[in-house]
Amino acid sequence: MPDGAPPEDTFVPPTERVRHTDLGGGVTETQTDATFTTRWLLLDLDEGGREVDADLTTNTDWDLALQRFNFRTNGGAGGPAGVRVAWRDGVTLGDVTQAPAQAEADGGWAQDEPTMDTEIPPEVPMGEEVPTTVISHGESPWYDYDGRTHALTPKERVYFLETSAGAYVAMQIVDYYSPETGDAGYPAFQWKVVDPPDDLPPTPGIDVDASDREGWTYLTLDGAIVTVADESTDVWDLALRRTEIRTNSGVSGPGVGGAIELEAAWDAITSVSTVGFTADTMVPLPGPPGSGEAPGNTALGTWFDYDGSTHTVSPRAGAVFAIRGQAGDYAKLRVHNWADGVYRLELAPIARDVDTRSATIDASDGESWVRYSFRQGALVEVEGDAAADGRWDIAFSRTRVATHSGTSGEGEGGAAESDAAFDAIDVVPGEFAVDEELPLPGAPGSGTYDGNPVLAAWFDYDPATHAVSPRDVRFIVRAADGGFAKLAVTAWADGTYTLDWAYAGAGQNRFGGE
Repeated sequence: MPDGAPPEDTFVPPTERVRHTDLGGGVTETQTDATFTTRWLLLDLDEGGREVDADLTTNTDWDLALQRFNFRTNGGAGGPAGVRVAWRDGVTLGDVTQAPAQAEADGGWAQDEPTMDTEIPPEVPMGEEVPTTVISHGESPWYDYDGRTHALTPKERVYFLETSAGAYVAMQIVDYYSPETGDAGYPAFQWKVVDPPDDLPPTPGIDVDASDREGWTYLTLDGAIVTVADESTDVWDLALRRTEIRTNSGVSGPGVGGAIELEAAWDAITSVSTVGFTADTMVPLPGPPGSGEAPGNTALGTWFDYDGSTHTVSPRAGAVFAIRGQAGDYAKLRVHNWADGVYRLELAPIARDVDTRSATIDASDGESWVRYSFRQGALVEVEGDAAADGRWDIAFSRTRVATHSGTSGEGEGGAAESDAAFDAIDVVPGEFAVDEELPLPGAPGSGTYDGNPVLAAWFDYDPATHAVSPRDVRFIVRAADGGFAKLAVTAWADGTYTLDWAYAGAGQNRFGGE
């Protein structure tokens, strides 16, 4: 069976819209109901034709989408996964065992393109705008059209798809009409896995031997393998050992590294938001429960699938990660192959995207604090000693604001004020105020609280109306790990804040993206 093919015993149960029939010899006939005009039927051919319920513009699992006479593929303008299509005329499915080379395919290998003016059969009701698909549009669609009867008849043609997982499938469309009622919009096709073409281009990337069960192999973000004698002082960004991958961050190293899985396809990723990266923590070692713990990155721990019956490891289809390096630069990563600890992986630099975000934080309970992380873009639930919990960066309670610094926390937090417009703030200032004991709002003698003296001045108070309103001022907040966020309070209503903020990213002291 070709690499990447679904297991021979794959069983995909029918749905209301999809029915599969095993014709023997590795051939499946798939009958569909694609009569709707406002949605697509998505199929994952790497998983036996399983129906996928997802957003076709972002999901990378599906391979083929159907809507009436339209056959759309997950590549180019059709979708984010890089699926390609070719065809050969005058052959049937039984005639082929291998996908054609570029020069042997009648249409070459191609992907769906942006919508262009194409001829559409009059009998076909159309809903949303669709791409110009390789299979259904252009000069040679999958059907012959009879202008007298308005019938669509499949051509004697076999299509070849390079799937989202890198397998190759041959497909022959056999009908467009319901076998029960004769109604249009019920495409049926037969398909099977075939061998890859002879001119298959080499897999991009580099080979990294991480097969040693004891030692680690170290890389920088440009793909260079480096020798590391001391992880705490030598320069490295990624460490690999068997299936384990670490970044230079957290419990693994002194850098500001980290990782996050991305939903977009590889070619579409040119930059990444600074928010949401996971630093290294102690994670369970591979093996049965009780095997112990070691430093690792939970985001990168999902790069592979493991088959418990065969004990095989394979890269998870479509998995793409952003890596933050030890100095705060960024790259995208994907694993193409893995064999007994030897990786074929690809790294490419991407830009830092300092995107402005909004948050609504309910801090109306004056008896407690609500804590927020700019690094994760989320609230942080603290149990135990808040001062020692390094996950949060800023805290709110009614009009009171604290940072992870001084009397409020053991982190590197702090705050500075800026009268510049939000978008004009770029360079981080040199002086930051840390938290201290401050008087509570109210009459003298009302008590004190631990908060930030700069952020305490975020509002104006009208004693006649007792109204609180944000001042026309911006702040730069130093996070618990020493990173920086710029912040504006845009609204406040009885303890509920509305904030605009942007996180520069770990290791960065400017807000301008690259």
